[in-house]
Amino acid sequence: MLVVLANLLNRGPMIWIAPLIAGAMTPLAFAPFGFSLLIFPALMVLFHHWLTLPPKQALRSGYLFGLGLFGVGCSWVFVSMYNYGGLGMAGSLLATAIFVAILALYPAGASWLAVKLRDYCHRPWQQLLLLASLWAGCEMFRGWFLTGFSWLNSGTSQLEMPLSGFAPLLGVYGVSWLVALSAGLLLFWVYQRQQGWRFGVVFILLWLSAGLLQSIEWTEAQGEPIQVSAMQGNVGLDVKWLPEQRSENFNIYAGLTEAHWQSDLVLWPETAMTAFLHQVDGQIDPFIATAQDTETTLITGIPVYDQASDKYYNALVAFNEGQSALYYKRHLVPFGEYIPFESVLGRLLEFMSIPMSSFTAGSDHQDTLRGAGLDIGASICYEIAFAEEMIQSLPKANLLVNVSNDTWFDGSLAPYQHLQMARMRALESERWIVRATNTGISAIIDDNGDIREVSPQNEVYVVSGEIQPRSGATPYVMWGNWPIWVLIVSTLLWFGGRYYRGPRVV
Repeated sequence: MLVVLANLLNRGPMIWIAPLIAGAMTPLAFAPFGFSLLIFPALMVLFHHWLTLPPKQALRSGYLFGLGLFGVGCSWVFVSMYNYGGLGMAGSLLATAIFVAILALYPAGASWLAVKLRDYCHRPWQQLLLLASLWAGCEMFRGWFLTGFSWLNSGTSQLEMPLSGFAPLLGVYGVSWLVALSAGLLLFWVYQRQQGWRFGVVFILLWLSAGLLQSIEWTEAQGEPIQVSAMQGNVGLDVKWLPEQRSENFNIYAGLTEAHWQSDLVLWPETAMTAFLHQVDGQIDPFIATAQDTETTLITGIPVYDQASDKYYNALVAFNEGQSALYYKRHLVPFGEYIPFESVLGRLLEFMSIPMSSFTAGSDHQDTLRGAGLDIGASICYEIAFAEEMIQSLPKANLLVNVSNDTWFDGSLAPYQHLQMARMRALESERWIVRATNTGISAIIDDNGDIREVSPQNEVYVVSGEIQPRSGATPYVMWGNWPIWVLIVSTLLWFGGRYYRGPRVV
């Protein structure tokens, strides 16, 4: 029966339909659905085509898989463009279609490479190594090329599964590599009817090892727990940036904070204050004095204008013991916060009503913020998706904060996916994360990536609770992505060398 099914995947309309459906069901493995195991049959379909189809058909299969994956998983792009981009229905559909069509090129390229190199894999274990390295390499390249789009990485889908035990060692891309390896092992378990049990044994041992790793603590608690509060003001984008709304925005967050001066750390979301920092001194000074009297550290998102350089920054400011410190967002969102290739594409701004879309990126070498007697690693919105950037403040930082404005994607999958990525960053670093958003989802996440407190969406809410500062470094914090990069590159160079030396020798 399994042989018949495998043959059906390569015949008639199924050769088109199967990869499209497999890609489309892959986002169901991620938040908010959480059907983590679905990613394995989806990848098994794709890998089956990698191992059996000729190059052009495999390229098409990979592209269709990508269309399904990103068409469903990144459908939130349409929500943002239609509701806030000013492009209208047709323009938003076109922009989303172009975005998805470009992203689908990544799995298509991996599929083409797989077919080119598969005949130089002499044994099943070599094919498994190729499958896992190409899939994880595809995700890593997507997370780097043209500033990167590190979304829907397959490793993130395994937060609730045993393979997450490898996250503190190898990071999300290492888990992605193991996800692909697991899918390959299951595929060969099916393929090799008589000897398939060997692949089943390896699969079981891999997952048992991952489960055992979940019990290891790589870092340690430092000092006593502290009380934190994350404010969610629920200010919609339709009014947030109106000049007459500026004072009201401040009053909303000030009012929420009044009941939480007992907290050691209060966090307001991204651009909670919609005037520039130099414009709010008179308004915020009395408030900061109260924070100093109560020994509370306030961290808030606010735009900053540097008059000396004539540059704008998306920033966090920490008011601590009468002093302030700034963090400038380093990884900006293309077309949302700046226009890439502005000399060519700059006129695009004339058609898009996106506020504050001319920011400058902050330096890659910024110190931690100080608050509640601790070192705090900061990130703004999109930055939480990039594991290699989040660990730059570690092991110095005792906790991490993230602020965001997921209002852009209200009613879509994006806020849930965004929160899931934050959970993976907590697990990789074994640091608690406090997350404040404008309209949700705000949360307190512990060092195991578990949610301790969480807000509903589209409500005024305060997420409050105790967190435990930590010190030390996980292996991933120490090594970063280097181990998985070396594994992937060496694998591809090995098989690439075989390809250029000539035909396979049996």
